[in-house]
Amino acid sequence: MPCFLDHHSLGKKLGIILALQAERSLLYSDQDVLAFNFPAQLSTGIARGVPLYICEENSGCFDADILDRAQELGLPHAPQLNSGLLFIPQNGLAVDLAAQLLAGWRPPMRSWFTEQTVLSVLMQQAGSLPLARENYVVSNRRQFYWEPDVDYSSIAARHFTGPVRHLMYGKGMPKVIQKRSI
Repeated sequence: MPCFLDHHSLGKKLGIILALQAERSLLYSDQDVLAFNFPAQLSTGIARGVPLYICEENSGCFDADILDRAQELGLPHAPQLNSGLLFIPQNGLAVDLAAQLLAGWRPPMRSWFTEQTVLSVLMQQAGSLPLARENYVVSNRRQFYWEPDVDYSSIAARHFTGPVRHLMYGKGMPKVIQKRSI
């Protein structure tokens, strides 16, 4: 695991998540996740100590090598997990299992989704639940100018991924600033 943590572009993200959840319950958010309304389901899950994750719009993006390793170990993964927004109760993730999944990982980096794949397996083993897609959105909608955008008035949060990150600055941030009470 140290090789992955030191040499993968998202190794530090996985390392900090694993380290912090060992010390306390952790609400993790990527920098491109914005909250627009009160996150009721997330708040309830946190109060109950239920591990939660945001779902991809369609199927998830994963590292095939890590999925193969998980299958060898007889471990399923959360197939819709997006690692941009997670709630993890203290000691909810098995660090030793992460090390087993990453055993043999060596540079060069071949997938941008290795940490997400490891977290998908760990969160599945932790009994995590998905956040409702209609309220916690991962979407590339509005990638093209003719597409309708997400209705920000009705969602709790959006993870701005891929080619729509520009919307976070032009549409999302101004809406969040208008709702200072969040």
